[in-house]
Amino acid sequence: DPSLVTGKLDNGLSYVLKKHPNPEGRVSVWLHISTGSLNEIESTRGIAHFLEHMAFNGSKNFPPGSVIDFFQSIGLQFGRDQNAFTSFDQTTYQLALPDTKPETVDKALTFMSDVAGRLLLSIEEIDSERGIILEERRTRLSAQQRVQEQLLLGLAPESTFGRRLPIGTPETIKSMTREDFVKFYTNFYTP
Repeated sequence: DPSLVTGKLDNGLSYVLKKHPNPEGRVSVWLHISTGSLNEIESTRGIAHFLEHMAFNGSKNFPPGSVIDFFQSIGLQFGRDQNAFTSFDQTTYQLALPDTKPETVDKALTFMSDVAGRLLLSIEEIDSERGIILEERRTRLSAQQRVQEQLLLGLAPESTFGRRLPIGTPETIKSMTREDFVKFYTNFYTP
């Protein structure tokens, strides 16, 4: 696409820019991490998704409990203008900024930079988030989800796909340690 501007920063981070007229006067910032549940091991099933949650629970520039106020200070509504998702092969963070002011973009890039390399991953925040992840898993456990899990196992019985749904298992969600998070983060959140 000739309208894309691409490049690579000195630290190895690749970027893609695209001007888009709609909505006018807004900027979307996405951070794509090339890792998901396929990079997990048996004892850390669900860690990629869990780590996605931890990105909002404390980093160098955003102490635990401060990110919602930060988003609101730059005109974002938490849950509407920010999002993140984890799949088998990617974790992506998204911010929809209300304007194109340099200070707004700079603040958004500071948050994304912290996600990419400065998460605190405190034991207290990990333990606090476990219940949220377990509840999210419980609410997803519909008949459709159970059929999907069996279908994936049946379609590729020897494949990791059938055993690595991003949400994880109750056992692994309850037992992962801070060291597990640090190892996964260090290995896979790299430019």
